[in-house]
Amino acid sequence: MHIFETQDISLIQQLAGACYMEAYREIHTEEQNRFSFHEMYSTESLTHQLNEQHSRFFVLSDHDMPQAYMALCPLGKGHWLLDKLYVVPQKKGYGYGRTLVEHALEWLREAGETPCRLSLKVNRRNAAVAFYQHLGFRVTDQWDIVIADGRWTMDGYDMEREV
Repeated sequence: MHIFETQDISLIQQLAGACYMEAYREIHTEEQNRFSFHEMYSTESLTHQLNEQHSRFFVLSDHDMPQAYMALCPLGKGHWLLDKLYVVPQKKGYGYGRTLVEHALEWLREAGETPCRLSLKVNRRNAAVAFYQHLGFRVTDQWDIVIADGRWTMDGYDMEREV
């Protein structure tokens, strides 16, 4: 396994295409998934995330094949967002998600960003809630956000852990 940082928008989009729709297939409608995918993974959106929000994208590759990815985004002094952690559907259960979270924690330590808080947002109906709890994250808030001019409501948890 190898983890590397990338700013390759086409690679991020390719991985997202392999992961995102499947991850939310049973949670949202296909139309909502397409809308959200475009909002997060269009070239314009990713360019903004990389250049304006200073997101750092990491890809986990196994046997030279990208299998998972995540982003870390600074929220302020001593506070980071773990964003967009996804594993290709055929590779779930191989420990790639855990490996990426451990990489994020180590990256923050090596970058001198500790102590800090690592936060994330997750859909309340997503099985990933238990995954994050197992890794030491705790629910700090819950929310409902109306999106797309009132067409849908996003319902989720804010989760956090100390690093």
